[in-house]
Amino acid sequence: MNILSAQTVFDRTAATYDAARARLIPPYERFYGMAVELLPFDPAAEIRVLDLGAGTGLLSAFVRERFPNARLTLVDVAESMLERARQRLGNHGVEYAVYDYGRRAIEGEWDAVVSALSIHHLEDEAKRTLFCRIHAALVCGGVFVNAEQVAGPTPELTGRYHERWLAQIRERGATEEEIADAEYRMQADRCCSVDEQLAWMREAGFADADCWLKEGRFAVMHGSAVDERQPQFIDAGAGLYDSQKKKIATLTATLEVCAVSNVAGCVFRGREVKHNGRIRKDREIRSE
Repeated sequence: MNILSAQTVFDRTAATYDAARARLIPPYERFYGMAVELLPFDPAAEIRVLDLGAGTGLLSAFVRERFPNARLTLVDVAESMLERARQRLGNHGVEYAVYDYGRRAIEGEWDAVVSALSIHHLEDEAKRTLFCRIHAALVCGGVFVNAEQVAGPTPELTGRYHERWLAQIRERGATEEEIADAEYRMQADRCCSVDEQLAWMREAGFADADCWLKEGRFAVMHGSAVDERQPQFIDAGAGLYDSQKKKIATLTATLEVCAVSNVAGCVFRGREVKHNGRIRKDREIRSE
């Protein structure tokens, strides 16, 4: 099941989605708290944050509480979810976009790309492709934070995660109706393990990809867009003619992903990218 298939599932349960969050996510405070803590920016900074699978805007609300000047863009395939996000966040400094991020290139450049409980709806190859697109869309020093629902390293552990989750949420007061709605939404799940996702993130260029919180089926993963090799910098003004300087000024930090359908077949080649007044050698992704 892909994100478009998940749309009808989430449209059906949008009205009750928020009310049960704290009961259905046993590590609720630590889960969202860690996702925000991993954003390494000055709280007063006007950071650009893209929230993929934003739903009702819960993660974005946590981000804005920590970074009140952040410029947020919320993406989700379920319009009913984003309408609830608009009620929560308003329109000042916030944009909303309804589309399937699993099938569309990421436009613009971002200081942070975040996601909570969404990417697990993609098939595994689509996850790998998405991680490449996210890395390419981040400015140098930007970060990707994925607060996610995961599978265990074995089917047996995945089953134990589920049993433990059911026991925990009942202890927290979840009703049988809330549990039924949650399990209905799980029809759209395509969870994979933390180890698999970290490997795909490193493959995409997140050399420091790591899991910072793991409690049963809930995990928070992070990676930064800094190449493990030291980037080569060139003085943008040294020994250049005006025409060359003008050409350099048109370069952007956005790296386009060219129809990456098989990440294992991606080819990386050098490219000059402007960032903070300097030209940085970076990588461009294309598929063979």
